[in-house]
Amino acid sequence: MARKRTPVHATPLVERIRQDNERRELRQGQRSNPAAKPAVSTPRGERLPKYVPIAVWVEMMFGEHAPHRNTIRNWIRDGRIYPPPRKIGSGWFCTPDADYVDDK
Repeated sequence: MARKRTPVHATPLVERIRQDNERRELRQGQRSNPAAKPAVSTPRGERLPKYVPIAVWVEMMFGEHAPHRNTIRNWIRDGRIYPPPRKIGSGWFCTPDADYVDDK
């Protein structure tokens, strides 16, 4: 009887990014500038990255009911995400607090 293999990345992408940020902060320790303010802060006081990949933003905003990636590209092109995402290299990135704005 074959055993089921668990996926390597069983945690959601958003959670992995948050964990990576926490590990990075721990590694930096005292080297970081205490006067520097976080890019975006949540009501719970967590620090969020300045930019996240658009796929992570979609997962944070819509969860399992996320629209297709072509729809997201149309939203970017039509300016329906504010503040507008930036193209960095070959990928699209936006701020974690970006919102979908419907013109209707």
